[in-house]
Amino acid sequence: MNLSNVNLENLRGVFSFSQEENIVWGQYMMYFEQFMLDLGLPVDVEIQTGSDQVRFFVKPRTSERLEEVREFLDYYLQAPQTKDFSKAFSFERDDIAVTQWKNNVQHLLMQLDLLKSIEQLRNESR
Repeated sequence: MNLSNVNLENLRGVFSFSQEENIVWGQYMMYFEQFMLDLGLPVDVEIQTGSDQVRFFVKPRTSERLEEVREFLDYYLQAPQTKDFSKAFSFERDDIAVTQWKNNVQHLLMQLDLLKSIEQLRNESR
């Protein structure tokens, strides 16, 4: 998952998911605002969902921290797709913010697994 359309003031991403996954991924992306605040990097996050897309906008409240926010956003979006993300993404700090984020990744993965199971059951009952 990569960001598209990056400019100097805003970070924007457009992602395509199934309608069911939109809700789960939207919740995870919305948590990014709190994660950044917990790390001392306040941002504003806006999420727009359509039937098959999630548009994700992040704007750092201070533009001089843009690169730092972008780096964390890259980690944040890659983590759910990494086999053992807690080892792959080591931070110099392992405080409550990072622990809570790791728990949110686990929650996202469990929700995605649940969606797969529901879809399999639907397909089997047809």
